[in-house]
Amino acid sequence: MGSGNAGRGGRPSLWIMEGNMKYTVSSLSFTCLTGSQMASLPEHFGIEIFYGWASERYWTELLKRCYQRERKSFSIHSPFDFYHMDSEIPDDQLFDYLSEPFDLYHRFSGTHYVVHTDSGGCRKLEEREKERLRARCMERINRFAEICESNGIGLVIENVPCPGGSGLFSQKDFTRLFQENSGLHALYDTGHGNMSGYDVRKLQAELKGQLVGYHLHDNFGDSDSHLRIGKGNMDWSAFMKGVKADTPGASMVLEYNEASVSDYEEDRKILESLVGE
Repeated sequence: MGSGNAGRGGRPSLWIMEGNMKYTVSSLSFTCLTGSQMASLPEHFGIEIFYGWASERYWTELLKRCYQRERKSFSIHSPFDFYHMDSEIPDDQLFDYLSEPFDLYHRFSGTHYVVHTDSGGCRKLEEREKERLRARCMERINRFAEICESNGIGLVIENVPCPGGSGLFSQKDFTRLFQENSGLHALYDTGHGNMSGYDVRKLQAELKGQLVGYHLHDNFGDSDSHLRIGKGNMDWSAFMKGVKADTPGASMVLEYNEASVSDYEEDRKILESLVGE
């Protein structure tokens, strides 16, 4: 695959609600010796990688095999194992960490780059401390968005999980982040939202102009188990009606802990059938 759609200093190559929804498979279920199996995915699937879980040389070799023919969409999930938007480190150190995948993004014509709002989890913090950390995250997200734009990177911001909804970003806070910053774009993680008590249909309606992608996986609301769709307690029929009504051009990233190549095609067909209901 050739160089990116936008070079250094150009416009981000991020699609904004263009055409029909696009299906992508995350590298989450293809770890260690199973990584090479991603090249066997049907060509209509894009690929999203967890950049921080392998070397850049590994990803380059794998992606060369995945993009030999007609496959097009490519995206990267930012590294997040060590630093986050709320980390107590200098801004420059954080932004250098998050900028590391930029070359790979352009080498394989990336469409979007996923970054979390914060470190997630349910910490017992006083509201004043939450407000301080949330403000830090919002400021850093906006600063990093400028860095991404100047480097031709299509940044999307993802919600993180917190059982019971007591994380730094409630649904109201997550929505406000985008409503107050019209240049930002959102990616909604269904499993994280289910754990945090988000009303997905309300979110779809309120952010439809900025909600450009989804991470799709199921759970029972108590853990981030990344099950296949239909294996937890989510209402996928209602969800897909919202996708059709409010975000028909969104990226649909299947992000499972365990699944085979054939499982992804089976679940894509299920989701497509729900759109037609």
